[in-house]
Amino acid sequence: MRKNADEAATDLEPSALASPLWAEARPIPLAWELAAVALLLVAGAILRFAQLDTVPPGLWYDEAINGLDALTIWREPGFPLFFMTEGHPREPLYMYLELLGVWTAGTTAEAIRGVSGVIGLLTIPLMWLFGRQLGGWRLGLLSAFLLTFMRWHVHFSRLAFRTILSPMFCLLGAILLVRVIRKRRPLDAALFGALLGLSLYTYLSMRLFLVAAGLTFAGGLLITKTPRALFAKLSAAAAIGFFVVFAPLGINYLSHPEHFSGRQGEISLIGGGAEGWARIAMQTRDVALMGLLRGDHEDKHNIPGPPRFAQPVLWGSETADAAARWEDLRRTAPEAVPDEHGTGLATFDVVTGLLFYLGLGAVIWRFFRERNLWAAFLLLWLGLGALASILSFGAPNLLRLLMLSPLAALLIAVAVLTLNDRLALPRTLRAALVTAFLLWFAAGESYRYFAVYPSHPGVWWSYNSNFAELAKTLAESSTRPEQIVVPDYVATAPTFAFLADSVEGVVPWPPRGDNAPALSGRVWLVLTQPPFPPLQTEGLANKDVSPIESLETPEGLRWAVIVEGDLDSEDWGSPKPKP
Repeated sequence: MRKNADEAATDLEPSALASPLWAEARPIPLAWELAAVALLLVAGAILRFAQLDTVPPGLWYDEAINGLDALTIWREPGFPLFFMTEGHPREPLYMYLELLGVWTAGTTAEAIRGVSGVIGLLTIPLMWLFGRQLGGWRLGLLSAFLLTFMRWHVHFSRLAFRTILSPMFCLLGAILLVRVIRKRRPLDAALFGALLGLSLYTYLSMRLFLVAAGLTFAGGLLITKTPRALFAKLSAAAAIGFFVVFAPLGINYLSHPEHFSGRQGEISLIGGGAEGWARIAMQTRDVALMGLLRGDHEDKHNIPGPPRFAQPVLWGSETADAAARWEDLRRTAPEAVPDEHGTGLATFDVVTGLLFYLGLGAVIWRFFRERNLWAAFLLLWLGLGALASILSFGAPNLLRLLMLSPLAALLIAVAVLTLNDRLALPRTLRAALVTAFLLWFAAGESYRYFAVYPSHPGVWWSYNSNFAELAKTLAESSTRPEQIVVPDYVATAPTFAFLADSVEGVVPWPPRGDNAPALSGRVWLVLTQPPFPPLQTEGLANKDVSPIESLETPEGLRWAVIVEGDLDSEDWGSPKPKP
């Protein structure tokens, strides 16, 4: 009898407190709805794969480290559960996925960035499914459209950073969470727990989502008045699923505690005393304002630019002149720029930013008015997820906050639906306004990312583009000799080391250790030019030797040349390190 009662309980209607956030979803999507999602996937693929080798340029240090880890998996025995390359603690799942990119397309920026593109693309239909679960077909399609074109998500879908896994795993976890609360089946609970366990192999901030999802899981079962026996069964299934998947990484953490806490120790502000808490308070403000006023200051994450609306107040100048003045100050006297962090372009344009905060207000109102479970879950996801940047240096940090990008798309969609349903306007006019906004958003986000962002000179430097272009030049040359002498600091840089992995005969100079490599015959020498550290060798080419290749920055500054010579001739001496 107890078993039958538990089974019957799974068919109970959810409590009104756990009702959908907006509207019930159709049981089966209509053909036109699936066609709309397919079109979004086409648009998403174009945005995430077009010009992948040039926007952004180069290959950043952290991206290259992930690529080198993929090579390590490929070439060395064993299957590491954690990576510490260059001393940076990192979870393993993304590196194993990168192995597929390296295996299929070699050691190129497109190979490893393409893996992120696939992950970002798969996140779009998940956004649709979750929005649909929570509020019907309109919320699903609107939020999927917004995520497709959102430059925040597009940007990190084009970079080889493991954080791109966090939006996908948050949405997968959220979809399973809704299913568990509504269906209350042990198998769904086990899958939910296993997914949360796997998410901890992705990125550090997923620990925060685990807390939000876990609290909602327990609260949701209580709100829906789940019988005690079934509550225990569902909890046990979720716990078993979690620990079975998490066990290998958990054992690794027990054996190597630094793997668990090492990255937190590198970036956390906790423990910094009064100064640290003051910084946390300021960063809470910066994260709260990033949607409309203050953006990520890091060129690798965001478009450089002044805080919106603040220019005349800060410098007493006209808005039209303030942006140029801000850029000049940031380049020549960064200490004069108020608030070192939070001086990148705001995350959204003015219209979208206002809608984001309106959507957040609508969810808060729904929670306090009805104690709606899904409103509570979204607020937990937002509040706990924001701690990933608030509690670490350099807020707002869009990379660490990427797990919130689907939530941002959902909140903007909620605001659009709120206005559409509340404004006393003709239906055709409301549809026209929604369409106009969506076109405005898609065009503006695409223009800012593909036209404005790569044109900024700081972006080229932010991605180690000089090292990347040198590696590409050597890899694509059909006339290179058997030995190429490269300054040690260039040869050992992760960007060059990964992209030049297929280039045979690269000799770092001066050599590390007591033994210099044997150099003879025809060689190329890469000579860096001032103000860059020079190649410290004696007996270089005579004055009559001309460069066979010159490498320049976007400003026209020659930073390196490649010269050719015969080390056995009188014109060249064997390179020797200076004392």
